[in-house]
Amino acid sequence: LQGYTVPQELLSFPTEDVWRNPGNIGSSGGNTWMDREVSKPPLAKLNEMLAICGHSSEFTLIDESGVPNMKNFKFRLTIASIYSYTGSGKNKKEAKNEAALAALENSEAWYTPRVSKRAERRF
Repeated sequence: LQGYTVPQELLSFPTEDVWRNPGNIGSSGGNTWMDREVSKPPLAKLNEMLAICGHSSEFTLIDESGVPNMKNFKFRLTIASIYSYTGSGKNKKEAKNEAALAALENSEAWYTPRVSKRAERRF
């Protein structure tokens, strides 16, 4: 191969043991890129938590100020029509992430995971 090195895992065929226990693939011992915890943006974490607890959310643009090439945006995040958080930033994405971060910092107020139907049947 021209200047490329092929990982050892791709040069050998998997054994029967690997097919039974896929967690043993590779010699890295769980340090593959798929095993690492990836830092997610606050908005992604918030959406995951909202999906788990079943609350709705709404972002509202409450202020847009500045000259066209240097604007400042301010958003209000409302969770379950009760909890409200604000965030500001140089662009809409940054402002929404700031509001999401504020909500995550106060997640004990609104985050209550739903009990799955399967878990309810056990008790």
